[in-house]
Amino acid sequence: MVMHLIPGGKFTSPKMLQPKGAGEIQFDSFYMDETPVTNHQYVEFLNRVLADLTVENGVVRGRNENIWLLLREVEEGYEPIVYVDGKFLVQGAHHAACAVLRVTAYGASAYTKFFGKRLPTELEWVYAASNQDVNGGNVLPIPSPVMLYPANDYGIRGLNSNIGEWTTRQFENPDQADTGKEFIVLGGISQDGKQKSELSAGVRRYPWEAFAYVGFRCVEDAHQQQQKPSEGQN
Repeated sequence: MVMHLIPGGKFTSPKMLQPKGAGEIQFDSFYMDETPVTNHQYVEFLNRVLADLTVENGVVRGRNENIWLLLREVEEGYEPIVYVDGKFLVQGAHHAACAVLRVTAYGASAYTKFFGKRLPTELEWVYAASNQDVNGGNVLPIPSPVMLYPANDYGIRGLNSNIGEWTTRQFENPDQADTGKEFIVLGGISQDGKQKSELSAGVRRYPWEAFAYVGFRCVEDAHQQQQKPSEGQN
């Protein structure tokens, strides 16, 4: 996955993210996936961790029996991922480059950790999306290849599009540090079935829930990228 640098700086967060109103936040630089994770990429990941998975009645579970993914149709006539003869497959080559959907926060987090990355925080996601023309005059159908979404000024595609995305929110109350964070879905289709025309507050969801129009992407701290060996190094 190609990642783009989101340069650090000061950002005035929208009121909808701050209980006490808009506030200025200092961000460190980080890298973000250019697009949401695709069906092909997620299937490749699942096949690499097959020994840790169970599949029953269309439900893919990982370690600790946590639900990672719901199989079967995402919508009528669209069933992108199947489990056949002990292996995951993308059904239809034209669906390989579409965003993986019906993945839970558990399943998204497992993917990010496998590759040494993480989910974006709620504020990071909004910061990266804040300079984007949300609709750009076009609303792509689902499924659509992720590279068809227009890029914003950072080179990031599909933020605040018709696909919602998993993010995290840290608890402010130290007494809740046992779990550390909660999961928030940002972007996607509004309750009236239309694409949102502006950035709006995320919706808190349980990590075992999966939705037909929710996927995810990865981020990585800038210092982690800089510490990685260059291509060709051991």
